[in-house]
Amino acid sequence: MEDMNKEQPEIQVDSETKEMLETSIESNEAPVVAQEEVKEEVKEEVVATDVVEEAQETAQVPTESMDDYAKEIDASMKRVGTGDIVDCIIISVNDDEIIVNLDYIADGLIGREDLHLKPGQPIAEAYQVGDELKAEVLSTNDGEGNVRLSLKKADQIIVWDRLEAHFTEKTSFMTTITEVVKGGVLSDIKGVRAFMPASMISVAYVADLSEFVGQELEVHVVDFDRADRKVIISHKVIDQKEREVAKENFFENLKKDQEFSGTVKKLMNFGA
Repeated sequence: MEDMNKEQPEIQVDSETKEMLETSIESNEAPVVAQEEVKEEVKEEVVATDVVEEAQETAQVPTESMDDYAKEIDASMKRVGTGDIVDCIIISVNDDEIIVNLDYIADGLIGREDLHLKPGQPIAEAYQVGDELKAEVLSTNDGEGNVRLSLKKADQIIVWDRLEAHFTEKTSFMTTITEVVKGGVLSDIKGVRAFMPASMISVAYVADLSEFVGQELEVHVVDFDRADRKVIISHKVIDQKEREVAKENFFENLKKDQEFSGTVKKLMNFGA
């Protein structure tokens, strides 16, 4: 068997063959190096793109400051000015005034002089927490940061608008007779005095007008002048309709031999 440790003869390679071999090795290594360089360049480009995109996203995220929050709160609040009619809700009631929320930066105060109260009537008897009101702004700052309001002044504007609407649209509404005056009666409609002539109370003659005081009647506005603060109301048309309905019901339900009581109004040649 041949000895493997025996010295092998040296292979002789001429210079031309050696140069060809070296060129072949270099050409095989070059693509590998080039591929590694391309990969590094692509990796660097991807990293750079990610950095740019992250910076853009960060730039697009809004940053809110205390000023921004203050502006948002201010925008959500109602703007009020002297003379405005505002909606509000009662949040507290005491002996001298009511406190209301009007969606403003400050609460509103309405003193008893600006409320609809009978002489000596407690505020809590007429107004409760949670009641919704319309009030006129008297002042946006009473010196203590509160808004001063008036229910009476707001009602004056609102009630005149409603009375005018009733007049133009010929619609009726309910009101209470408050006192007797010369030639008729008066009704206080939230501070507006409406006059009803005696001839417009009923289709029948009324000897004692005081019997209507305290009664709630359905009325129409028959004359209206805001500039002269004149409102004339009438119950006569309503009374006529009520009498006609009552008359129809009476005869519809009338039966032979039925007995009923009544008052003789007038004697005629042919009967009563």
